[in-house]
This record gives sequence, structure tokens and C-alpha cells, in this order.
Amino acid sequence: ITTEDIAAAAVQLLLNDALQGKELTLTGPAAIDHHEAAKIITERAGKTVTYIPVSESDLIGAMTGGGAPESVANYLAALFRN
Repeated sequence: ITTEDIAAAAVQLLLNDALQGKELTLTGPAAIDHHEAAKIITERAGKTVTYIPVSESDLIGAMTGGGAPESVANYLAALFRN
């Protein structure tokens, strides 16, 4: 999905009253998981990319350890949770 796709969807949401209050899932032409995304990036970049799952607590710890406020780390972790 590109930024242009997101912009086009946002325009439709703003202009189409039937879409007000609706929750939309924006995807590209195929739904892929993180492992498949890593495979595609590997193929295109010519460098090996491996997806390694990270627990929510490890994610928060890494962000706060890097200087992010705990409130920001918790907020971003919640985005990934949902």
C-alpha cells in the first residue's frame, strides 16, 4: 500500500457520507504476513532480511531504553497490538 493509496482512501472517507463511522482495513493487492514481507524485501534489496517477532514488553523496553517516554512506548505498542 502506498501513501497515494492512503490519501485516496482518506478522500473517499471525507467525501462519502455512507462511509462515516466505518472501520476500513487498507491493504495492498494481497494480504501478507511479516515473514512474507521480509522475503519480498530480501528479493528486492538483494540483502537478507529476517522477521523476528518481538514481545510487547521487549518492544516497550527497547523504546524506553532508547530514550522514548514510557507513555509513547505504551502508545506505540498498543498500535501494534491492534
